[in-house]
Order: sequence, then structure tokens, then C-alpha cells
Amino acid sequence: MEGIGDYRILTAPRRCGWNELVTSDHQAALAFYGELFDWENNESMAMGEMGEYCFIDHAGQRIGAMMTAGTGWTTRATYYFNVPSIDAVVPKITGGGDTVKMGPHEVPGGMHIVMGIDPQGTAFALVGGK
Repeated sequence: MEGIGDYRILTAPRRCGWNELVTSDHQAALAFYGELFDWENNESMAMGEMGEYCFIDHAGQRIGAMMTAGTGWTTRATYYFNVPSIDAVVPKITGGGDTVKMGPHEVPGGMHIVMGIDPQGTAFALVGGK
């Protein structure tokens, strides 16, 4: 049965496919959310001056990542929603009055992302194939 906790639906279009947390202390966040949701950090990626990008796994599936905010950064949670094609969605973003703030660009694993702001000022993020 599909539900909020059913991670098998991560790749379905219009579903949240990646969760990202930039926090003041990613180790404390990993401990808290690990206890609360059974999340695990089984792998991390060094990001140079940006620090460590700690992947989050649940029930054997990678669902996102978190990292400690650098000096001057804003802490935030970002939810990337799946689209079939980033190239196809960018003209819809700009044509609908939204603003692309970052991307599109490729991320590790071969997917592509774009981050934007809608006309009301709300941030959004999308992930998909090229």
C-alpha cells in the first residue's frame, strides 16, 4: 500500500524524490532524525570548503542528504520533486512567471536539478533526467 512512509514511490513523477537539510549541526540532526525515523548515514561525500554531504538512507534506500551550514549560510530544508525532464520543465518555469535561481545542472548520480522561486516568493526545487 502506498503511503507517506512508502519509499518505493521516490522516483514517481510529482513525488518528493530527494530531501535535503542544511542545519547548524548535521551530526545532531542525524542523531535526532535517525531515532525518530530510522534514518541512517551510510555514506558521505566530501564537498571541499562546503563540508561533508551526509547521505540519508531508510530501509536500504537513499532518500536525501544533510550537511552543516557554512558561515553566512541560511539553514533550510529543501524538497526536490520529480519531473520526467529538467530540460522540458525549465521553459515552463520561466514562462509561468517563476524565476530560476540555480541550475539546471547535473548532480552526482546523473540526475539534474533546478531551484526556483514562484511569483509569490516561495522556493521550490525539481529533480529529473536531462
